[in-house]
Amino acid sequence: MTGDPFDYTSYAATPFYYGSDCFVMDKDEDYKWEDEICYFKNAYICETPAKPATAWTSREYLLARKSFSPVVQTLVQNITTPYFLQCGSSCVANENCTTFAYNEQTGDCRVAGPVKHSQFSSGFDLYSLYERKPEDTSKNILVGDEQGKKVWMADVDKMVFSEIPVGVTWPFKAALDPLTGYVYAAQYNTLSRGTVDGSAMETIEVTGDSSERITDISIDARSRRLFAVVQTHSRIMGFYVDTESLTSFVLVDTGLNNPRCVHAVPLRGHVYFGDDDEIERIDVDGSNRVVIASNPSLTHIVAIAVDTETEKIFAIDWNEEDIFYMNLDGTDLGAFPSITSGVRGLACHGGLLYWMDEDSTLRVTTTIPNSTVTTEGNVLFAGGKFLSIN
Repeated sequence: MTGDPFDYTSYAATPFYYGSDCFVMDKDEDYKWEDEICYFKNAYICETPAKPATAWTSREYLLARKSFSPVVQTLVQNITTPYFLQCGSSCVANENCTTFAYNEQTGDCRVAGPVKHSQFSSGFDLYSLYERKPEDTSKNILVGDEQGKKVWMADVDKMVFSEIPVGVTWPFKAALDPLTGYVYAAQYNTLSRGTVDGSAMETIEVTGDSSERITDISIDARSRRLFAVVQTHSRIMGFYVDTESLTSFVLVDTGLNNPRCVHAVPLRGHVYFGDDDEIERIDVDGSNRVVIASNPSLTHIVAIAVDTETEKIFAIDWNEEDIFYMNLDGTDLGAFPSITSGVRGLACHGGLLYWMDEDSTLRVTTTIPNSTVTTEGNVLFAGGKFLSIN
């Protein structure tokens, strides 16, 4: 006890009993206190001195790529341990470590600094470290301006846009890797990659065919993959973002007619894509491909956004110029009634739906039909074309 005078009086009107050395709050006595035998178990509340609020950061790691490890030039420590968690902990504890690789068979642990490129290493699995701050839960929104030949970025909660260099003249689509801070932009058959300040910029030719066009890209930060729609040859490609020159693989190249858009959902390990009047889903490793929706109301799906909070898929149909929505299994198809015209880019975050309309105005509404529509940043964009939130 504190030693202060005890003058509390809010007790129940029942008498005190010998041997009842504890107190409980009795709801039948208007939540006043009465004595009770101490061996009865009840819920309790303890008062402790207030602690000053401190900003803490947890360093966590995600599997980046199997059978790969950091290049030698980035290594900061090599240890041998039979425990994977000890390897990971050695990276977490080292302020210079951002990636590590572990070989379960040999116990070799390779701790490394920033890794832009990795190398094939049989038996090793590569992990990326990232920092999670409770006060830093917002995401960034990217807006593409084809007419102005620019890409703009803002904190999605603040909407204060700044131009960022992307290394291409006609940005068809851009996406941000939240773990590394690299921005990827697509132009025809090439991808550019660089930091938001324009440093470390490089351009990568995805295919040798200059007639091919990348119409959409989406990043899965958990699986460390970038997915792209190569429309000319009707295929969905994947790229390992932690490799030099973006090592590629084909995710889908059969049964496609005219794919235009792709959307990765890291929390589910799924990739959604639109192909004419169908929306399909496939796992990030290329397995479990299923048709989610095939509806005559949909003819040319050009953008998809998946909201895991409301369990909804949102899509733009180029011919209808409407925003459609449906459940994740494709049921209960509906449309937002006449909210705008010429709908273009589409994205979801925090229960809100973002899109561009034909006059390059960025619009925001809730994911519930008939809700109020607001506008953001419309004075900046000369030819707003796409959105992405990462």
